[in-house]
Amino acid sequence: MAQQAKNQQQEILAELYKVPRESQYDEERQRRRAELEEKLMEDNERRAQASEAARRAREEFTVEMRYREQQQKTTTA
Repeated sequence: MAQQAKNQQQEILAELYKVPRESQYDEERQRRRAELEEKLMEDNERRAQASEAARRAREEFTVEMRYREQQQKTTTA
């Protein structure tokens, strides 16, 4: 009887300790996932800003080149 009670107590304790470990693992995984999602959003925002800056630079360059072409045509004409 005593051995059976001891085994039962060990099984209950094992179950009790098992649940927090799993939930702790899940919490850690969720926290890590949230951190990675936040980092991904920040990276996407930086890429969008860089892309927009590059687009503006190309646009400004095109305008400048057209202006210079017009100046050359006006000067040579």
